[in-house]
Amino acid sequence: IYKSYNYGIYIYSNSTSYTNEICTNVISNNGYGIYCYGSSSGTVSPNVYNNRFIQNNYPMVINGGGFPICSNNTYETNTYDAIGFQGTINKSGTWNIINNMPYWVINNITINSDVTVTIPGGSVFKFSSAKYLYVNGILDLQSSADSNIIFTSYKDDEYGGDSNKDGSASSPATNDWN
Repeated sequence: IYKSYNYGIYIYSNSTSYTNEICTNVISNNGYGIYCYGSSSGTVSPNVYNNRFIQNNYPMVINGGGFPICSNNTYETNTYDAIGFQGTINKSGTWNIINNMPYWVINNITINSDVTVTIPGGSVFKFSSAKYLYVNGILDLQSSADSNIIFTSYKDDEYGGDSNKDGSASSPATNDWN
């Protein structure tokens, strides 16, 4: 899947749960390698495995009710070493750790009431400037003394690596995110 303008693979669910497999692809030179979009009453939980993500802006972007399960994928020379994240969450699920990459909140996230989102220990969430996570439902943080969950600026290289790939040109500061 090569040189699509926006999305290498676009997965959308409006009223059902999408749980198919995406496997053994080379997904290269796209804006977003895979775009998972679960709308107001749908969820997207594909099993994504044995793929190569090469030179995309983001290897994957999750919008709304997206809860992909990823394994044995490789990520090479993408513009950002992070999973882009945005949207309104209307269904319960778990935001799994994907290849030890951080989630990068590129637009605001809202967890609606009557929704529980679970975050496993070891997860890192980086926020773009002035972006936020607004919780009306339940945010179930599964951290422990030896497996923290980090919420920080996209400029923070200490947690989740140099996701914006600018070396030491930027560093986190107070009020980087809301």
